[in-house]
Amino acid sequence: MYSIFEALLEEQGITVADVSRGTGIRQSTLSNWKKRNNLITGKNAILIANFLGVSVDYLMGQTTNRGDAQNKKTYSVFTYSAEEIENSLEQFRNAKPEDIPTAQEWRIAGKIHKLTKENRTKTEKYVDNLLTIQNAEQELLAAHREKTFDKEEHDHDMKIIKDL
Repeated sequence: MYSIFEALLEEQGITVADVSRGTGIRQSTLSNWKKRNNLITGKNAILIANFLGVSVDYLMGQTTNRGDAQNKKTYSVFTYSAEEIENSLEQFRNAKPEDIPTAQEWRIAGKIHKLTKENRTKTEKYVDNLLTIQNAEQELLAAHREKTFDKEEHDHDMKIIKDL
């Protein structure tokens, strides 16, 4: 990744100091990136990619397509075209409030995304079990309110729920 950065500097005839001044990233941060060959933060990758006129994916070695940073707005370590952003906004404009994920739902989704495939499968099964229990509890409560349940059936259902 740093090698791509160096190649871009050479190609554009600029220095690390120029990038530092243009992005506000300390030279020591850029130097550490080179010396330790470690990753840079997403924020810094965005600043550098925009300054050099390439996509973050290109800068990070994820694609050979340089992208067109001038025609894209960056909102995270991924870049999206104006058309993609507009399509997403249109979907949110037309969505019912209950269909728009809450901040908590986004956080949960982000955590699940970090799991291995095997653990995602386990998580999905666990959530399915929770939903089954929740639905059974709601049905029991509704039946209880209507007083249309059979005591024996109720005890049987409760045993099944506890066994889940």
